[in-house]
Amino acid sequence: MRKVYLLIFLTLNTFGFDVLSSIGTLVKKDNFKQIENLEKYILFGKNSKTRFNSCFKKANELSVGDCSGVLIAPDRLLTAKHCVQKDPSFCDNYHVVFDFNKINQDLEISTLDNKIFYSKKIFKLNENIFNCKSVAYKSDSTDIAIITLKKATSNRKFLKVTKSRNLSNNNSRFFGSALGGPVEISTTAIFYSNLNNGESLYHNKVFRGSSGGPLINLKTNEIQGIVSSSVQKEYFDEDQGICILSKNDTPEMVSVVDPETIHLSLKSLL
Repeated sequence: MRKVYLLIFLTLNTFGFDVLSSIGTLVKKDNFKQIENLEKYILFGKNSKTRFNSCFKKANELSVGDCSGVLIAPDRLLTAKHCVQKDPSFCDNYHVVFDFNKINQDLEISTLDNKIFYSKKIFKLNENIFNCKSVAYKSDSTDIAIITLKKATSNRKFLKVTKSRNLSNNNSRFFGSALGGPVEISTTAIFYSNLNNGESLYHNKVFRGSSGGPLINLKTNEIQGIVSSSVQKEYFDEDQGICILSKNDTPEMVSVVDPETIHLSLKSLL
């Protein structure tokens, strides 16, 4: 087991370990179980496969995240608008959780009757669990939102949005809570094309729960975009109860809000 964690550590250290502290997961308050005192909690819920009828092999991962985000200031998290807009009482119903990733050696999953999963890791209020103070987004179709935290984070890296117009590079990767599980780092995101709505397409595979997560250039540690949506070849057919591989030739793509669009939104929201 120690060798496995060493391998994970080395992988994350090479590909984005220094920015992991800035990645937040949006988790409903129903998924927290209080222990010891009012400030200590564990996470609990279904696994990824059960929660989403997933076709992907993440059966043993705790799935509590609804979306992802990234710190752009000690008290502000950048995410996708559709992640917060769907719940008019978002701040009453959600926490922002940090350190929900595989580098935590105590993030092993324990089970209760093979139905409810919970983390062995203990999360602490105002250390890696933060309350939401407010959300802000524009009334147009731009899929960008800002979550302001009630208390500012400390000792966490916050990232800048790139000003570069060169989106085609081999240094960028997606960060997010894939299928609601611990934060993952994708393979290299390959730029494909610009869209006419302030977004761009990238060749890659991200999963539900990654929305709102950042595309980060690991050479500059700057935000290159925010995940808005994705197209995948595999999907679960609820009527047939089976996984189906799409027969069309549409490649797996991720739609990402461009940095220029993000900057325009931030000017009006901050």
